[in-house]
Amino acid sequence: MDHVVGLDFSPAMLALFKENAKSLKADNTTALLRAWEDSWEAVPVCDVVIASRSTLVSDMEAALIKLHQHARQRVYLSYPAQGFFQPSASGRAAPDYLYIVNILRSQGLFPRLDYIDTTHRSGQGTTRWAFISWEVEELP
Repeated sequence: MDHVVGLDFSPAMLALFKENAKSLKADNTTALLRAWEDSWEAVPVCDVVIASRSTLVSDMEAALIKLHQHARQRVYLSYPAQGFFQPSASGRAAPDYLYIVNILRSQGLFPRLDYIDTTHRSGQGTTRWAFISWEVEELP
């Protein structure tokens, strides 16, 4: 692994990223403070892009394109599939994970879909995550 770039909109998460890198004696890391809505112009294109538990965005298609444009080979993301979302005060819940798959298919991509089950920290129940990945190809 030549270099690892961590992006987050939270300075606290980036501090944990740096702390973990230091504990692993990984001196090949860069932390960048960025939100989905920010410009990613200065973000390097990487071989693999991973978005884990971070894709609760208002414009999913734009977020997926942003991830795709910053990967050379493959993109991986996790998104809640079950047991995570409750409707908001407005009565609306986040879109189902199949929405992501459908956006990718509409772009001519063939995403792979797997599932990961995690136990809640309290030990009370589990959450099923959709694990979606795709090979980088030129978008239409």
